[in-house]
Amino acid sequence: YTRERKLDFCTLSDHNTVSGLGQMRSLSKDRLLTMGGMELTTFWGHALALGVREWVDWRVCEGERTMQDIAAEVEARGGTFIIAHPMEIGDPYCTGCHWVYDSMMPGKARTVEVWNGPWRREANDNDDALTLVYGWLNAGHRLALTAGTDNHGRNHEETRYGFNVVYAEDLSEQEILRAIRAGHSYLSSGPILELDACSNHQRVMMGDGLNVARDAPVQLTARWENCPYDAVLDWIVDGNSRAKVMVGANGCQTWEVKGGDARWCLLTLRDQQGLMLALTNPIYFLIK
Repeated sequence: YTRERKLDFCTLSDHNTVSGLGQMRSLSKDRLLTMGGMELTTFWGHALALGVREWVDWRVCEGERTMQDIAAEVEARGGTFIIAHPMEIGDPYCTGCHWVYDSMMPGKARTVEVWNGPWRREANDNDDALTLVYGWLNAGHRLALTAGTDNHGRNHEETRYGFNVVYAEDLSEQEILRAIRAGHSYLSSGPILELDACSNHQRVMMGDGLNVARDAPVQLTARWENCPYDAVLDWIVDGNSRAKVMVGANGCQTWEVKGGDARWCLLTLRDQQGLMLALTNPIYFLIK
């Protein structure tokens, strides 16, 4: 499956077990990196522990072991803690799938899955997760956004998933996790979508902060390739749509904003039905 999708890396994050990682590691060859992971599955939310290969005790006991403790343990092992599908429907459809850890919204969690499985037209928990994250960004948190297939082996091959396109220094677990935490990535079902920002000879990419004076002009540049006809590119600033452009297969678009007029921005690319095709991580404006 991963080779059919031409992936460079993949993770196995099974529910509360790492028993499949040995077999997964045996498939790591021919430029396919298989990474460690586990999905911490509790009655109050799920979280991904990427990069771990030993079992993590997922059990939360009030007054004894909190989700903050678990997240700290994952990070201490060199892993990356990700809040998984925070707005997924919960009981009775999916017990524990909805994220309700108040102290970890986002708390010390700085990586959040906003694209889980296929992007649906109705009852879309992914759009709800994106709205939730917009609120966290507006509250001043710097976050990295991720995607996950959540494929339990029952989905059709033609299902349109979102994948993480990561700008890492090399194809290693350490560097990929580092890039994911930094937000040096975009999420996509196929199209290429990039965003950078430039001001006073300083240029930054997705996930970075741009140091800029309040009245200084900032030029933002979007680039896209392999888009379907009539896709809609939306420039999101502080959670609101600032400009929409109907795009062709390949192209480039620039906008300008004053440093003090925005705290963060990102791009979404959707089809005519509103389904997500690609989504960038935010760029942050750090006012000097």
